[in-house]
Amino acid sequence: MADSTPTRKSARSRVPNKKYSVDAFKILDIVDLDSEGTSDPVLEIDDLDQDEDFESEAAAEDVGAEEGSLISSEEGSDGSGIATPNKAPEDDLSYASEPDKYDSEANSKALPFSSFVKKPHPLKLRKPEKDTHYRGLGLPENHGSKDAIMRSLVGTEPGAVIDFIRARDKWINDPLLPTRKCNTRGKGGMGFPFNYSEQSRRIESTTGWVWYYEQGGRELMDDAQRTLVLDHAIGSKYLPRAHKKSSFLMGRYPEQQMHTLALQESLSIREVWTRKSVETNAVPIKAASKRRNGWILNVGTKVRCLDWAPNHPDDTQYLSVAVTHAVPISHVTPSPFEPEEPYSASLQIWVIQASVETQSEETVDMEQAPQLRQVICTEWGAPKDMRWCPIARQARESRDEDKIFIGLLACVWSDGFIRVLDIRLDQSGDLSPAFVLYQSCSFESKPPDTVCTSLAWLSGTQLAAGCANGFAAIWDIAESIQLRKKPPSAGPAVLQPPSTTPLPDRTQYPHFYHHLHSSYILSVTSAYPTHSHFLVSTSVDGYIRLTDIRNPTVDFSLAPRSRLMLSPVDYFPHLQSFLNPDDNDFLRVIPIRRFFAVTGCARSEGQVLSVAAGKVHASVLIGSADGSVLVMNPMRKMLHAKETQYQQIWFKHEWVRKVPRVSQHTEKSVSTGGSTVLNSPDRETEPREGISRITEGYKVDSLDLLKRGKGQSKLKDANIFATIYEEESGVTAVAWNPNLHYGGWAAAGMGDGLIRVEDLAL
Repeated sequence: MADSTPTRKSARSRVPNKKYSVDAFKILDIVDLDSEGTSDPVLEIDDLDQDEDFESEAAAEDVGAEEGSLISSEEGSDGSGIATPNKAPEDDLSYASEPDKYDSEANSKALPFSSFVKKPHPLKLRKPEKDTHYRGLGLPENHGSKDAIMRSLVGTEPGAVIDFIRARDKWINDPLLPTRKCNTRGKGGMGFPFNYSEQSRRIESTTGWVWYYEQGGRELMDDAQRTLVLDHAIGSKYLPRAHKKSSFLMGRYPEQQMHTLALQESLSIREVWTRKSVETNAVPIKAASKRRNGWILNVGTKVRCLDWAPNHPDDTQYLSVAVTHAVPISHVTPSPFEPEEPYSASLQIWVIQASVETQSEETVDMEQAPQLRQVICTEWGAPKDMRWCPIARQARESRDEDKIFIGLLACVWSDGFIRVLDIRLDQSGDLSPAFVLYQSCSFESKPPDTVCTSLAWLSGTQLAAGCANGFAAIWDIAESIQLRKKPPSAGPAVLQPPSTTPLPDRTQYPHFYHHLHSSYILSVTSAYPTHSHFLVSTSVDGYIRLTDIRNPTVDFSLAPRSRLMLSPVDYFPHLQSFLNPDDNDFLRVIPIRRFFAVTGCARSEGQVLSVAAGKVHASVLIGSADGSVLVMNPMRKMLHAKETQYQQIWFKHEWVRKVPRVSQHTEKSVSTGGSTVLNSPDRETEPREGISRITEGYKVDSLDLLKRGKGQSKLKDANIFATIYEEESGVTAVAWNPNLHYGGWAAAGMGDGLIRVEDLAL
């Protein structure tokens, strides 16, 4: 029966069996006489790809003999594949037969799994090329711990790390609004940045003002700055053209009431929220007006700049306001790269009083309304940018007992010049605004063939400005004032027509003038007070550049490019970072040490128009084109990327027009001595009429930066769209008070001329 059964064979060609030696002494070619006639076991592996069944022992021996192999009947009878070769292999894992195209496949099927597992290759570091540039820092958000994130922000210096940890522990638990007082563990409250030590402030407050008080700077500025006090009838002509009254809805939603505010007047927010309660006697006034300490001001037209005067620890705070002025119809509007013809314009300085309540809390005085104390009248065109000198100043005796020194105010006017004014106010009891015409100043300068567009203080004497040609200029105002020729005495100041060509000795040249951008610079700011030698600039070319003024050619870095012209930028000293919006209405944090990488920390529903970082706390204000003002704390997002980020709307301002704009349909030509100028919308004699609505009481939002909420997506039908809002609805300027005890005071200016000032500290 067994003899009649045919042997099944494969039609494929026979492949030699692979044989492996397990005797390590075979390679030595040593003959053991005692073991003659015996053979070492050799592993024989049949090709599993062949469709053969196990053959009998005799058939296997015949096949092995034909192949030149000796097969042990004892080992091979059970089909286990153990055989003994005639010749030893080269090594213990070498093939006994010649390899062919099936060797690799058969070997992979025969060896144990651990024998052919791919071993990791040692890392080979690529040698750097000569032109290779390393940033020196990785991305800690991709592969890094919290310690790595901290080192990437402040470095490894022990003092910087300690200051950063103290700031983190103090303010990271303030998710939104700042707190007025710290708790028993020292958390929260107001305080200067820890990397801006008390010793540094003391040196700045004394030696930083030596040039002004001891080296004759004050006297030189008094001699060069010629002013003239105007009466109300003449001074009012320097104010912008605006409606006499502004109407807006405000109060509890949906029980809002119409309020009318006259020009240069104010309205109490507490009165707005308690008027309904007083009429109905439903809620006590104190309970309804709790934490509603603020005022609404009316300046008549679009607010361009807001800035609080520093170094005023007393109960009187000063807020400077720059508004938009319409270009006279008789003037030809030049290119933004050219200076405008001078015309009448003004700056406003408001006084806001503080009151100390029973709990020793410095808050806005709700009994005494804000007052317009001084109108700075000029013939230099409209102000474009404005900044107070920020360095600390020690209180000193004034030469004029009837005047109080407010500070040094730097401003860029539309005629292209940058100027510094010494601002002083009368201490008389007269509450009516004083109109003061500044006919000349102690410092003014303009680079040749261009105009200044923005400014920033680097120190008490160093003043930087961005220019329309992409250059940045830096002046030493103390040296410029001292080197300036003293003007001849011409008796008392009289009202004179403006001069379009300044005298040669009135122009001071900068000691730093370097090309930073390829086009118009929108804004500049410095990393004062921690790193004053760093200058950040934004331009219409879309780039944000960080420049070290000590070596601007080599030491600079660029942030990711933006497609829009986004000018708001501010320095956040607690994280040693800059704040700037992007194309998608996000507010991003740009650290100094890795300026090439940005982190989003907030999101607005409209384009971001203004940003203000707290100088004595960690809260940030964000003004957008849709009229909302956001408040948030970026420290939580930067230090703990997986933590929930919060933001809240302080208030939202909406404006709608009453009648269609006439100038959009009809244009009138005006003869200007041989040239014809069209009445464009920017040349309207009266602003557009409309009505506003202010809503507040919004809840806190937990922010997801990766996606928008329901109905908030900007993608519709595969198209990205953006909402266009009325120009008057936007919040064009925001500012925090830099004084320590009043750091919770916030100001927000809107496109229709309203300004909201409120104490937001908890």
